[in-house]
Amino acid sequence: MKSNPGAKAQPRQKVKPLKPVYLIFGDKKMIAEGLARLKNRIGAQFDLEFNFNRFSGGDTNAAYIIEAANTLPFMSDKRLIVVKDVEKLSADDITRLVKYIENPSDTTCLVLVANTINRASRLYKAVEKAGEIAEYKLKESPLTWIKKEFGARGQLVSDAVARHILQVVGSDLLRLSIEIEKISLYCNDDRIIDPGDVDPIITKSTELSVFDLVDRIGERNIRRALEILDSLLQQKEAPLAILALIARHFRLLLRTKVWVETGHDNRYLVEHLTGDAGKKLPSFVVAKYREQSYNFSADELKGMFERMLQADIALKSSAQSAESTMQDLIIQLA
Repeated sequence: MKSNPGAKAQPRQKVKPLKPVYLIFGDKKMIAEGLARLKNRIGAQFDLEFNFNRFSGGDTNAAYIIEAANTLPFMSDKRLIVVKDVEKLSADDITRLVKYIENPSDTTCLVLVANTINRASRLYKAVEKAGEIAEYKLKESPLTWIKKEFGARGQLVSDAVARHILQVVGSDLLRLSIEIEKISLYCNDDRIIDPGDVDPIITKSTELSVFDLVDRIGERNIRRALEILDSLLQQKEAPLAILALIARHFRLLLRTKVWVETGHDNRYLVEHLTGDAGKKLPSFVVAKYREQSYNFSADELKGMFERMLQADIALKSSAQSAESTMQDLIIQLA
């Protein structure tokens, strides 16, 4: 095919170069979405299959983080490391991390995630000099955001409903998004006007949610999952309702696992991973399922449904207490 000498060459879109270190903080939901975008961007350029590490400041130390950061990537030019709750690291660990940031590995992209950060801290100033800092916060009113989230699900809510949800749930966008998803699933009407319609559905901000429970199971954090289960049962949550949401979570997790193992990317997951009634899940929720899918093999996930079936039968007919049945199930799953 001959080229056209008179045609203008299309300018090639510049790819923003990666920084060796990022510090992100602010709203949890917006952070999760930002992390998903960054991982997708890096994954489009480099192979992260064997070059991705996750740490939590609450249960690791700087030595492990730095060792991973200084490890050469396997059959790729870059390694991605995400450290959540970095503010939970000890003062000594922060000092060691700052020293690394002053001379970071050029084959690693280190992402530090904090709920809050002191802008005068050594860590903040080190990242500001060597990398990039991003604060995630809502640029519109929470009421407007709530109404937009319902609109994306094909539903309209009044200002009174949006205000009531905000008062009961609180302003955390991650929790708000979860509660909006629940309301949308349970309210079939296109228009939700009465604040009282949502009260039986939403979880008050002072209470733990079943969604917290399934996330801890997905993370294989048995101790915390059992603590949340105990709290939920004290709140008089129905064991069968808890089991139903656990089953839903693992159905989505298995679907994600199969698609990831067959080579589908994040864009495919966002397009095809749907909740009840065929509604698409938010991108940050999809990112969570992908991350948790690495904690289980496909065979493990398939075997869990037999255990959940046995728990369902036991809850309906066994002399064993519901509390014991659910505790046994969570230990088996996690």
